[in-house]
Amino acid sequence: MPPGKRRRYTLQTARGCPLACEFCAASRLLGPFREKPIDHIRAELAAIKALDPRAVIELADDNTFAGARDHAPLLQALKDAGLPWFTECDHRIADHPTLAADMAEAGCAQVLVGIESPVREYTGMGPKAAGLARMREAVERIQAQGLPVNACFVVGADGETEQSIDALGELLQDWPSAEVQLTLQTPFPGTALRRRLAEQGRLLKDRTWKHHNLFEVTYQPIHLTPGDLLKGFSRLVSTVYAKPMSRRRAQIRRRVLRSPLNVRE
Repeated sequence: MPPGKRRRYTLQTARGCPLACEFCAASRLLGPFREKPIDHIRAELAAIKALDPRAVIELADDNTFAGARDHAPLLQALKDAGLPWFTECDHRIADHPTLAADMAEAGCAQVLVGIESPVREYTGMGPKAAGLARMREAVERIQAQGLPVNACFVVGADGETEQSIDALGELLQDWPSAEVQLTLQTPFPGTALRRRLAEQGRLLKDRTWKHHNLFEVTYQPIHLTPGDLLKGFSRLVSTVYAKPMSRRRAQIRRRVLRSPLNVRE
């Protein structure tokens, strides 16, 4: 292993999600939402640390803290393990007065937050549904507590056009998150999205499982050809991950990690 590199290990603290976002398979394919007992989590953390004292933990949860249990025992277990970790949550963690700061104190290095689609509000999002202005505010509040955010955007939802893709690129010029993740809408088997597109006859017949990788078009968009959607997405990726915007996000990350509330400093 090269110097300075850390191995990533996955650990689940919960399976599934209590929400039912149309594009997400987790809330349907993995059975009902359930949370792992803290004693089991502590045992798994200890086993990973014994195997690799410099491990990085990826919580393979679909939406950590979306359940009703007290977050304090889980965060204490992660803090006691003394290993850096990252996870996925929705923007509502910003509504808790100290949760983001508590996560940072417990060793969370980054949280992925699904902003989803700026052009369509998916069905099934329940209390997670929010406008772009509220999402932006949530990102700012989370990062103000010393926790960098990786904002995840889905491109290609119904209503997407070449103009809306370019508008997203402009939006991200001054988006406040420390990182950005871009993926194409992907109708995974078992999702409500796939059932709907199948009923509408919009699934591309030559798109097999290997094409469902979040970066290939597997369905017929409404306003674009599959090829035009892919070109627009590629153009967006080239813009967003070019050096100027990447440097800007790196500066944001450094600023967040220097926050007075970030006790890791």
